[in-house]
Amino acid sequence: MKRVEQRTEDDCMIACLAMMLDKEYDEVKDWFTSRERKWNNFHGLTFTLLEKRYDISFADRTGVGRWSGVRRLVAVVPAAEPESEGHVFVIDETESVYDPSPRTPTPFDMSTLFGRLIGQKVECVVRIEKIEETPL
Repeated sequence: MKRVEQRTEDDCMIACLAMMLDKEYDEVKDWFTSRERKWNNFHGLTFTLLEKRYDISFADRTGVGRWSGVRRLVAVVPAAEPESEGHVFVIDETESVYDPSPRTPTPFDMSTLFGRLIGQKVECVVRIEKIEETPL
């Protein structure tokens, strides 16, 4: 999986989707801007991905481990500020963690992730799979 860096303070979702889906940043951003949807909320995420023919599955924090071996997006917020916007990152098939933040330019392992999650609340874990076209 190729790491994609976020470009602004609030576009970590675009960068993570680009990583997860092997797309370019600008293509994913256009999915949202062309439909005037917000990329930093689950309403915009869900409807945009459904429109692009992706299945989406959500899990609680246990999805980090339960879904090992598949790409998954993890959304976190500071535990002390659960209403804040939060951050997302991707765990790939090899259990390497990719953070789109410019402050974290290299992937890290799961034990490092667990250390970084101290003081964070995992809002959800998301699996995204392309729907295969089948004739009716």
